[in-house]
Amino acid sequence: MKAPSVLLVIAVFANFLTPVSGAENAASNHRLRVYKESLTSDLSETFRQKHGENAKTLTADHISDAAVMNHMQKANALNRLENEIKTRFADRFTSSYVEERDVGDLVLHISIKNLQDEEKTRLSHDYESVIFHASPYSRTEIRHLVSRILNKIRDAGALGLLGGGYADQSGHFIVSVLDGWETFVRHVIQGDSELNRLPIKIKISGLLVANAAPD
Repeated sequence: MKAPSVLLVIAVFANFLTPVSGAENAASNHRLRVYKESLTSDLSETFRQKHGENAKTLTADHISDAAVMNHMQKANALNRLENEIKTRFADRFTSSYVEERDVGDLVLHISIKNLQDEEKTRLSHDYESVIFHASPYSRTEIRHLVSRILNKIRDAGALGLLGGGYADQSGHFIVSVLDGWETFVRHVIQGDSELNRLPIKIKISGLLVANAAPD
């Protein structure tokens, strides 16, 4: 499921809330159009399953200005909730993403390390627009482990290493390598007593080709 970027663009379009005229109004209309296009591209798989074939024909023209304003207000509210929860669980916070179930129907997903059922139920009552998930790691631990994995592979001489990260929804660490390096990288991981216990998936990418541009 794609994690929509609506919370990241709110600040850019905050000036929609203030009436303008002339050239400023034209600029605001342009940014409003861009925002609408962003909404249509960021809609989640949940939305597409709900609307089926109709989801493929949704364009910025189908989204009203009122829907955009409502969307902004909800996104701002979720942004405040996200910051509040991050502060509340500073040592246990793992990750977050926003699911767009429909235009303006936003749900914030947050993962917290070692979240127990009783605590999850209590938090669900405290934050109605948030869905909580348990994670085996905190964000700090994930960063450390990703660095540990990549450094181990890089130090072993894997020239085909492209990068890595953590997929919270699947619970796997991801290592991206060029085609032909999978066996080598897998051998490095299996030879490390700590890394071979981690849920690691190796993603194979094709050869990168750089296009030269004239000076």
